[in-house]
Amino acid sequence: MLREPHAVQVSRPPRLRLLLVAALLAGAAGIGAAGHLPGGPGEGTALEGAPCPDSHPILLPVEGVAGLSLCADPSARSTLIVNDTRAVWAVRVESGTPLSRGRMSPLTASFLDLVAQTAPVVPASASVLVLAPPAAVGVAVDADLTVAQLVHDQLVSTLDYEDDDVAEGALRLQPGGEPRMLALCVEAVAQRAGPSRAVLADAALPQRLEDAALATAAATWSGCGAAWLETKLDGGVDPKGLTSLAYDVRGWSSSSTLELRGALAAAAARSAGAIRPASLTPRLG
Repeated sequence: MLREPHAVQVSRPPRLRLLLVAALLAGAAGIGAAGHLPGGPGEGTALEGAPCPDSHPILLPVEGVAGLSLCADPSARSTLIVNDTRAVWAVRVESGTPLSRGRMSPLTASFLDLVAQTAPVVPASASVLVLAPPAAVGVAVDADLTVAQLVHDQLVSTLDYEDDDVAEGALRLQPGGEPRMLALCVEAVAQRAGPSRAVLADAALPQRLEDAALATAAATWSGCGAAWLETKLDGGVDPKGLTSLAYDVRGWSSSSTLELRGALAAAAARSAGAIRPASLTPRLG
């Protein structure tokens, strides 16, 4: 199975950006329709057992969103965003605000490489330190990236089910050359699934993603199906037992793991509307 988390490495963004460059543009533009993080010392509480580390012990309330934790340092000069939801959150701050990432799993690092390591986003099961006070930080669910991460993780899970060495090879970051298989396939499947918010609102999300993957496999011009086979061969799969993308994705519709991930991502997207509008002003109005 997939091995231990490692320290993230900043690498060359791949040639393909999926349909996800919008996240970069939205972050650079400042705060739009995002959530507000309360600002100022004393507006949060330090709770025993909370997800906030010792360096950022003040847990800031984010009303209506379970699994998203915002932590401030005692002087409220920086904000740590801990994402235990299944959604991807865009961080809305003034352009040029420094962000830093800690350790993350190879799975999360692989997804971030598709978006660009410097993108102002917090994937599921990740955290970001924003060098700005809480009052200057906003968050909002990015539906496109959320669906893309669901597709990315399901593709890797499908490979891992057959052979963990193949999955690890697919996650390996490449310093150059052609876009790796995940860049091709995540983009193609996410596009064929339809509008991202409609995907998240679909009670039959696993079936919808399976149908999109099957359509991608049938579209030979996309390059995804060929890249899928090449990835498996590179991982040591016996050519005599080689199966296609279309064969491998059948069963996504009955995957309890994908169903749960999709439901949790959809819940986060719905609950995000309960967060108060964001503002770059230093305190709540």
